Amino acid sequence: SASVSVAKRPAATVRGLLASARQLWIESPSVSVVAQVLDDRGSPAAQSTTVRLVLTLADGVAVVSCRTQTATARNAGQCQMSAQVPAAWFADSSDVVVQVALETEAALASLGQLVLKAKGTTATQVFGSGSAAAVVTTLPARSLFAGEQFSMPVLAQTGVFGINSWQIKVSSSAPSDVAIESVSFDTGVWGLSALVADGGGQVAVTASAADPESKPELSAGPEVLCEIHLVAASSPVAADIAALITVEVVSLFDVKGQPFAPTPRLVTRDGVVETQGSVHVAVPQLSGVLPSLAAPDVVNTAVLDGRPVIRPVGLLAAWHSGLVVADTNLQSTCTRHAACARLKQALTCAIEGGTPAINAALGVNSGCAHVQAGVEVGGGGGDGAVVLTLDAQVAITAANVVLGTAPFHVWYPDLPLTLALDRPQPLRR
Repeated sequence: SASVSVAKRPAATVRGLLASARQLWIESPSVSVVAQVLDDRGSPAAQSTTVRLVLTLADGVAVVSCRTQTATARNAGQCQMSAQVPAAWFADSSDVVVQVALETEAALASLGQLVLKAKGTTATQVFGSGSAAAVVTTLPARSLFAGEQFSMPVLAQTGVFGINSWQIKVSSSAPSDVAIESVSFDTGVWGLSALVADGGGQVAVTASAADPESKPELSAGPEVLCEIHLVAASSPVAADIAALITVEVVSLFDVKGQPFAPTPRLVTRDGVVETQGSVHVAVPQLSGVLPSLAAPDVVNTAVLDGRPVIRPVGLLAAWHSGLVVADTNLQSTCTRHAACARLKQALTCAIEGGTPAINAALGVNSGCAHVQAGVEVGGGGGDGAVVLTLDAQVAITAANVVLGTAPFHVWYPDLPLTLALDRPQPLRR
């Protein structure tokens, strides 16, 4: 029998993937990344290392850190971390660019840029300082992903006096894209009934003051009527969509019984619109795939005992939706995520960069799960790389785009083998 072991080496390089959107709105300013360190042989089985996520603006820096773990079959020597972009970095009317980088004591890697979208108009600004009757709600500016829940706060004012009763209807143009789930409200302020119909396509909400006697007569500004809770796409969408949300004010009375009929206004990523606004649901885009061999030093003992030498290929993948997968063949996690399943079906692997003897002796299985060294050896050793490419049928990238490479290093016994004895007598048991 034969075996080989290699001591853990210090981390020499760092690389990573962005696991959040490259465009951020102030409503959701979190940046998430997954970082991976490699030793000088390209193995993620490096010594545990602290990695820092550095966000840099022209006049500011934000830093968070995480510590990598020892690489295993389901942990490719990586760590994950998130940072909140400071609210002060968002500008009122223009986009701002932020640089993203990973760094360790020994290495630095850029993850490119983030765009901080302009803050735009807020619901408070829509009401302004006047006392005109108005109903205002806010829709998410960010892109949502299938299964993600969100809320629409509905605010209103009637003018000088407080609100006594109201009725609104909210509808979705396509419940399969965005569905209404429920309504929440302050039971101390309102007595409310809500009826969700059309499979989440519409909700009718009727309310009046829970205790009219205790409700202040004069208005103190916009009042929160309720929150409408919705969910994006119950199943993965095939393309980015903009679902339309419509708000209708059926009735609105102040405490004096005076009726009002304001046109509802919606704050959206496209600005302030009347009656109807868009909610954006996106296809999760692949951020990248990082392949690696935890044991890239392959000693091909198959020529001695006929047993293939197998080395698992670790795959670390991330999507801008926040999904991160680390596995040897994406099998376990991909069964629960459609985006991951599509990636697994699309991945192909190949060996390149080695000598003809290496390329003849090595192979990668169809699922990109492992490299195998066999007995068809012409002799010699050398270096190569496992190359992952994406099938041309997958729409998220161009045909034959290389996603990443994993280096390996192969040694072969020099054949034919010779045996030299250092004593004249035969060896005995």
